Formats: sequence, C-alpha cells, structure tokens
Amino acid sequence: MERFFFTLLLVVASITVKAQSDGIHPGDPGFREKYAGFDFKGQFAVVIERDAENTYYLLDFTKLPSRFERVYFMNLSFGNYKIVNLDPLVSEDMICFKSNLKYVEKEIVTVFDDLKTRTIGVSKDWAADVKQKWLTENDKYK
Repeated sequence: MERFFFTLLLVVASITVKAQSDGIHPGDPGFREKYAGFDFKGQFAVVIERDAENTYYLLDFTKLPSRFERVYFMNLSFGNYKIVNLDPLVSEDMICFKSNLKYVEKEIVTVFDDLKTRTIGVSKDWAADVKQKWLTENDKYK
C-alpha cells in the first residue's frame, strides 16, 4: 500500500512540474538573457514561441520610449481579450505577451500595432502636464 501512495505521489509531482514548465516565464532569470540583443527586424511584435495552447509574443518597447507611452500601452492592452500580459516590467526594452492559438498570428500582431499607434497618437496629442497627471493616477508598474 505504501508503494502505491508513493508512486501516486511521484505521478502527481511529475504532472505538476510538467504543467509549470510549459510556456514562457519572463520572471525566470534566464528569460531576459535568452532574448538579450534580440533582432525584431523593425517589427514591434514578433512570435518567439508556441506551445499546445498559446503563442508567445515579444514586443520591442524601445518603440515606446517614454514611461507614459509604456504605461498607457499596457493600460490599453488590458482592454483586449485576445492578449494576456506576462511581464510587468515596463522599464525593460522588451515585454512578453501570450495569445490563445485560436487567434491567427497576423491578427494578434495587428492588435499590438494598433495599440502602439493609439498610444503614440495620445502621447503626441496630450500636453506634458496632462500626461504626468494621468501617469500619476495610473502607473502601477515596476
């Protein structure tokens, strides 16, 4: 009987470890190292990986140089049900998102490009004091 429970415990532990290892984890120490110097080839968002359920995207946040633009972009992204942010570090030059495989890659890249365009438009239209006030009220990132 002890062998049965021990074997069952090993099976459950193996399944748990496997479930946690799937996908991308931007919080892992090696994630930023793996993509350091990544060539976006002029694109804002590119696919970096896929698993059984999701497609993972890396975004070039150097194209949103100000903190206002990065926070505003993130705020907009939460309004889109097709994408999920995996990475809260807006101060980094790249950020990671995922999307379910049921959405076509080109469609999701378009979503990111549209959010970037809207963000840049607002950044150009708003005065510096208005942006600072908005940022003070909405910046919850590291």
